[in-house]
Amino acid sequence: MLLKLLFSANNDKNVEITETDHAVHNLKMTQASLLKQLENLEEDIKENEEKARQYIKENKRQLAKTYLRKKLLKEKNHGELLTNI
Repeated sequence: MLLKLLFSANNDKNVEITETDHAVHNLKMTQASLLKQLENLEEDIKENEEKARQYIKENKRQLAKTYLRKKLLKEKNHGELLTNI
């Protein structure tokens, strides 16, 4: 959309931005946002797994269990986000 505006400014042509253009732009922005959320969830899943392993080594089973539960919830959210993309 920005390219159309720059293009029209350089050639002195009037280019209309339609509702379809807005919709396509919004879809692309939504997709980028969802992909970023996926990346964040994947990082959180790895961090929770690492913390659970650390607590198991320290013989802190309850804390490890808590982080494994968090990991499971994040994995469910990850699956739901994948279906939205």
